[in-house]
Amino acid sequence: MLGHLSETIDRCLNRSDFFDEINRFFESSSLKGETPAINLYQEDDNTVAVVELPGFKKDDINVEVKGTQFRVYGKRELNYPDQSSARLLERNAVKFDRTIKLNNEVDHEKITAEYKDGILKVVLPTKESEKAKQILIS
Repeated sequence: MLGHLSETIDRCLNRSDFFDEINRFFESSSLKGETPAINLYQEDDNTVAVVELPGFKKDDINVEVKGTQFRVYGKRELNYPDQSSARLLERNAVKFDRTIKLNNEVDHEKITAEYKDGILKVVLPTKESEKAKQILIS
């Protein structure tokens, strides 16, 4: 991998499409796919996180919230029978750890999480003290 990286850097220094070449390197590296895709969106007073985790078991996924930090981490192990011999191996055992800073603190007592069909959905309600309050002007 380092030899390929060195060659890529050498080519890039002599080319004007530096970032295209770097992107091609990382798209083809073994690092690809080890970080789950996460979407965050706002729905009323909730931040909702949707995490793609195909092939994971629910018990191998962990979610933590501390202050404004949302963390999801876990591992997927692959086990094959002892007497088997590999003919094609395209799936990998994966370990991941993602932390994302949220805009507001979360009400820990109201967090919900659901895992279905490889998709983890976490609803993170905004803490009452963080919500905007309308002030009446006299």
